[in-house]
Amino acid sequence: MRVSKEYIKWLHIGFWLVLFLFPFSLGLQQESVLPVLNRILLPYFLQIAIAYLNIYVLVPTFFKTKKYGFFLLSVLAILLLMSQFIIGWFNFTETDLLRARTVPGSDLTIQELPGVIRAFPPMLFTLLIVFISTIYALGKDQLEKEQTNTLLEKEKAQAELKFLRSQINPHFFLNALNNLYSVLKLKPEKTDQFIRRLSEMLHYVTYESNKGKIKLSREIEIIDSYVFFQLIKDEESIDVDLDLKIADDSVEIEPMIVLPLLENAFKHGYSVTGENLSVKISVVNQDQSTEITITNSIPSSQSRPNTNPSESGIGLTNIEQRLKYCYGEKHSFTTQKTATEFIAKLSLTHGI
Repeated sequence: MRVSKEYIKWLHIGFWLVLFLFPFSLGLQQESVLPVLNRILLPYFLQIAIAYLNIYVLVPTFFKTKKYGFFLLSVLAILLLMSQFIIGWFNFTETDLLRARTVPGSDLTIQELPGVIRAFPPMLFTLLIVFISTIYALGKDQLEKEQTNTLLEKEKAQAELKFLRSQINPHFFLNALNNLYSVLKLKPEKTDQFIRRLSEMLHYVTYESNKGKIKLSREIEIIDSYVFFQLIKDEESIDVDLDLKIADDSVEIEPMIVLPLLENAFKHGYSVTGENLSVKISVVNQDQSTEITITNSIPSSQSRPNTNPSESGIGLTNIEQRLKYCYGEKHSFTTQKTATEFIAKLSLTHGI
């Protein structure tokens, strides 16, 4: 649980304000405000000093280091000193009205009570302050540990996610060079057009994909560019069906998720025997979810059914790991290989 410093500050202020107003609820309103303030103000600030002395000195020095004996001796010394001081201070600041006040159920005035009895209320109140401040200090320490652990886990996840993203980049660059070589050799007249698109994708892979999530509309642009790269090499034997049903293209998703799926579809769908390749790309966004399905045909030479994603090509394990870090339980990723096609289906949940 993340607690802001502003919240803690107002929690302290509220607690001490309640403590300050407490004496006014005990009948002291019969006197004028000034004598009451004169009577309680110094003890009030001493109680504050005791609380923070306990939080920042006694608890860290003795309690957290398991020196409980020293801690109890320190608390006992504070109780004795505080009780004696408050008794002396109250005697010094007593008004005629307070001197005449009797103890309920007795004819004795407060000043006629034995010292031990008179010392009991201030000792009890100081003990309460020490108890509350000790609980606060221990709770504060536990909360800080939890926040530190959460931060470390988050930093670890971010580092691992960055590493996983970096694994995709060399793979993409290698494929880009292979594609460029094919275009230069087979269709040199389209080299300029290819390089412009490639430059845009390199910018995406190198810079945009390292800045966190990106808009779905941007990911769709990258899908379109990648399909262009494949078609520019061989339009006759490749059939691509792109089906987009986008209710909100401003939603953000993890970058470099769809691209490896596309690379996998085109790479493992090609046939050395000249069979046509069919790739179907479906992106459906509605309500608070996005579903991406990529289906590619399988050459007859690779028609053995298989539902194990680890055997389904480069990049799928990487995708699964990144989805785990970025979405946790808010995603599902499945792959299926039949006799005629390979299907990768990704479902993401947003904003819940």
